[in-house]
Amino acid sequence: MKRIIPHIMALLLLAACGTPAAEVTTIDQPTATASPVPVPEISPQLSPSREPWPEFVAGPAEGGYTFRSEALGFSFTVPAEVSHKVAVREGVKYWDPDGPSFTLYYVPEGVLFPITMFYFVVESPRADYFRPGSWYYEATTPTTIRAMSEHSAYITQSQMGGSEIEPKNPRFDDYLETSGIVGRAISDGIVVDEPSSIPKLDTAALPVKAGELTAKGDATMTRAEAAQLALDLLTAENKDEAHPLDYADVAAGSEYAHAIAYLDSYGLMTRYSREGEDLDGNLFRPNELITRAEFAMLLHRLSFQTFPSVYGDILENIGYEVWYSPYADYAWRCGWLELDESGSIRPDEPITAAEAAHALSVVAEIGYPTPGVDF
Repeated sequence: MKRIIPHIMALLLLAACGTPAAEVTTIDQPTATASPVPVPEISPQLSPSREPWPEFVAGPAEGGYTFRSEALGFSFTVPAEVSHKVAVREGVKYWDPDGPSFTLYYVPEGVLFPITMFYFVVESPRADYFRPGSWYYEATTPTTIRAMSEHSAYITQSQMGGSEIEPKNPRFDDYLETSGIVGRAISDGIVVDEPSSIPKLDTAALPVKAGELTAKGDATMTRAEAAQLALDLLTAENKDEAHPLDYADVAAGSEYAHAIAYLDSYGLMTRYSREGEDLDGNLFRPNELITRAEFAMLLHRLSFQTFPSVYGDILENIGYEVWYSPYADYAWRCGWLELDESGSIRPDEPITAAEAAHALSVVAEIGYPTPGVDF
């Protein structure tokens, strides 16, 4: 059985040979270079994965190759220096096998089975990045938005379930280097149809806004005012562009309409149940006072990170199933919000300007710690 391995790799190399630099593999229509010759299932004695060799939709290939999806509207180029040991498969095994996602593999010459580097996920509409229900939403591995279009968010995520290659493996350093090269190539070179901005938190604006809020003391703020505050804390090339206003209780051309529409296009202030249900529908409630829990949610989302899952128990007096539980717990762990004498974080009470200022100051000082790692 051991003699099958050289034959298998010969088939893979034969399929990759002769591929011109930056050749485009499009998964939505047949092409001559769409996939290598399928490889027979590896013997359980030889392959720890005990799984058939996956069908790649692109790579490995010499000289670099460009992977494009017409349906999902993006492409990226795998650099020539590593393209001969990098392959792409549709879906993410076990978690999202049939969804709009892909797995990037490390496939150096002579391996018994491909090794996962990271996942690539497309979320449409882009505001659903914050909606519970997707497999990556509550994952404890990091997600990074690599690009935005007017309709979609393009995300990479570290592999789930632990690394498939151990540090003592002689290929480990090459695996890390290859994964880093491909990740940077995607981040710097991804091309999306109808590109849009990824808003960034303006760290220089945090202490300025904190100072303004501190001066207001115990004053409260409406949800509309909070939307304007959030917009002022973000930097993006598209901040002045018009976006659809889909709320029945916000008049077009009103004072905060632009800020509300902008934040809504990214899903920054939408409340969801733990099952992913929109709790407000087409109502924004602009004149209601923003609560401590809502402010914690908004401030966390300005980092454009997914659900702030944590290891260990959440606050005793916060039920796990309530929509704000992870945000309130995260805010307490970070020191944004303090508990009262009874141990309650008072999630439904309006936040004061001074309390909001304190939260902004903490973010300015320590950023957004990673649950389970920094806590």
